[in-house]
Amino acid sequence: STTPGSFTATLLGEEVLDWMQRLTFPDERVQPLIRGVTRIHVVEEARHVRYAREELRRQMVTAPKWSQEFTRVTSGEFARVFSKAFINPEVYTNVGLDKREALAQVQASGHRKEIMQTGAKRLTDFLDDIGVLRGAGRRLWRSSGLLA
Repeated sequence: STTPGSFTATLLGEEVLDWMQRLTFPDERVQPLIRGVTRIHVVEEARHVRYAREELRRQMVTAPKWSQEFTRVTSGEFARVFSKAFINPEVYTNVGLDKREALAQVQASGHRKEIMQTGAKRLTDFLDDIGVLRGAGRRLWRSSGLLA
């Protein structure tokens, strides 16, 4: 797909993960093979991100108003789904923790919220600049925890 919404979803997945991976590959506590694969992924994804940003910027100017608004709302919903996808409830059960209590603590964690917002900041600044973070879409982004 080459719609503004698909480019927004692509950037959401790529940029937040890219931020996290950039923390991983220089960390000598991480296994060398994982560091190497992460480094390759970061380099490769830089091209995708640059292309998606350029195309999304162009499309948000030329798209019909209904398409722009649709992109705003769907990107906010993508952000909500994406932020939940970072939590796998089974890991807590697997290590013997009460899943409900662990999930409640994750949801309430100020540290997690700060990390997610920091990881998304470059993207949310860009989306705000090109007019994606407006209206209902902005409220959805806020409810995702990725936007302050």
